[in-house]
Amino acid sequence: MMKLFSLAPFMMLFLSGCNSTNEQLVYADCIAEDWKKLGYEAAQSGKNVRTFDNVKRECGSKLAPEAQELFVDGYSDGLLEYCTYELGHGHGEQGLEASDICPLDMSLEYKKGYRVGLRKRTELEEYMARQKRELEMGIRSQGQRGMRGDK
Repeated sequence: MMKLFSLAPFMMLFLSGCNSTNEQLVYADCIAEDWKKLGYEAAQSGKNVRTFDNVKRECGSKLAPEAQELFVDGYSDGLLEYCTYELGHGHGEQGLEASDICPLDMSLEYKKGYRVGLRKRTELEEYMARQKRELEMGIRSQGQRGMRGDK
């Protein structure tokens, strides 16, 4: 729970900055949207917290007053589940790009898992390439024997 409280001010600073992102959030209503759920889903899908900047720009004064706070709360909850060793491992193993949405204190485990998963993927790809080369060499050598009449 302590991590959740320490993330909120950090996220608020990010949201109030001048840079934005071109990732889009899908929402139906500037007032009645479940902003906490949307924030959670944004984190779970690897979107940057700054995606909310687009919502603020699109909704303007129609945006519910508590929307940003709810979004950040949900986003923080989503990060707690997203920034894990297991998810990082899965991303590395799938050959996906490492995510950069995790705050520094949470990114350590994610990145550790990512490196292990990526190494596993690389080793598997190297193994498969060796097997393919050996198979091709075996087929070629059998073909050469067949041309000479060897058995």
